Amino acid sequence: MNKASPGLTWTDDWTAHPHRSDDEAFRHLTPVQYLPYALNTYRVLLTRGTHATRVHTTDPNTHHFLASPIPAQPSTGQP
Repeated sequence: MNKASPGLTWTDDWTAHPHRSDDEAFRHLTPVQYLPYALNTYRVLLTRGTHATRVHTTDPNTHHFLASPIPAQPSTGQP
């Protein structure tokens, strides 16, 4: 499972919070500098799943955004 860092949240657009990044090397960047790195990181991670991808976020707005375009699918029990 991929954990969405609090360094990237959704309100009406993606908002970068480099001071909350899990990676210390990025904490000194401004939000404008950090945003492309964060978006690219998640793009890469979220496109690597071959069967399924799960994301956990603790931010309510981000959770709602990520859950809204993807309807829940009942499990078929097949891989």
